[in-house]
Amino acid sequence: MRVLVLLPVSGGLFYLALRQVGWGYLLDSLREANYWLVGLALAVGLVSHIARAARWRELLLAAGLDASLYEVFYAVMFGYACNLLLPRAGEVARCARLAELKRFPLSETLGSVVSERLSDVVVFLLMTLMAVVVSFHYFGAFLWERIVAPFMARFQGSSLWLGLTLLVGAAALLTGLVWAIKRGIFGARLRQWCGRVARGLGRGMGTIIHLPRRGRFLLYTVLIWVCYWLMTYLVCLAYPATTALPISTSYLLLVVGTFGMMVPVQGGFGAFHLAIALWLEVEGIPRAEGLAYATLSHGAQTLLLVVVAVALMVREGMRGKRRTMPPLNETAYNVATPPQQS
Repeated sequence: MRVLVLLPVSGGLFYLALRQVGWGYLLDSLREANYWLVGLALAVGLVSHIARAARWRELLLAAGLDASLYEVFYAVMFGYACNLLLPRAGEVARCARLAELKRFPLSETLGSVVSERLSDVVVFLLMTLMAVVVSFHYFGAFLWERIVAPFMARFQGSSLWLGLTLLVGAAALLTGLVWAIKRGIFGARLRQWCGRVARGLGRGMGTIIHLPRRGRFLLYTVLIWVCYWLMTYLVCLAYPATTALPISTSYLLLVVGTFGMMVPVQGGFGAFHLAIALWLEVEGIPRAEGLAYATLSHGAQTLLLVVVAVALMVREGMRGKRRTMPPLNETAYNVATPPQQS
């Protein structure tokens, strides 16, 4: 249902960004890009995915869940691929895939991912605050006029009260459900199962507090976001209209693009393009050129995710077939055996 509902939203956002730009102009602009630099940006992006897998592995090890870096990397890329189909499903999908591979408790792997994502939220908030401080007149005004104010304008009057009513109703429903489960109204087995899941989630989320190697966790976190920044700057250098932009502007582009990726649509499709094009207009770059840059950046990242994820899934499928193949039987292939000597 989320795919059916959100796919038109994604298409609508992309149309909103594209409505003043022709496809022919967009394709002609993309042909002018330096794809050697785009390839280098993709290599940096691959390093960021490996660093994310290594960081998640630190949390898993702290929870007593031992998996190789390859296995964790495979699960991360599998989750990214699922995000292209169903928004926000990738976090659950990568946990389920790793739990299936290693027979880990799903609740503990989910808890570790919650901790990992919370650390990303903290880093992104700090980056946004830094962007506002460094470029208050431009970036601060952009956030307020193009993102915050339009969002608040849509939730005034009856819409605001409707949203608050739904929020309070959902909280009351969740509270009542938890109370009923604790009382055993739905049965003792469900209460015990929910208790195990809650304890597993708690243990997984608590790993970030009791990390034995916090230095590595912080190092991987910094490496992830530095790679994102460098990848953004390399794509700027690859596209003629953005080549002259300073590296500080690519930092602001990273922040704006992350806001676009946070919109719950498939892979940020449409929302990322619109956010990037709006900010580049502030930098004096026409909407068409900004959209071409966004298409180049988003398309390259999506291609990387799909190619790597498919390659890893094919490899795992072949390994699984080899593990399940029966042992070689000589009589089945009519192999003659030498006579036994007495």
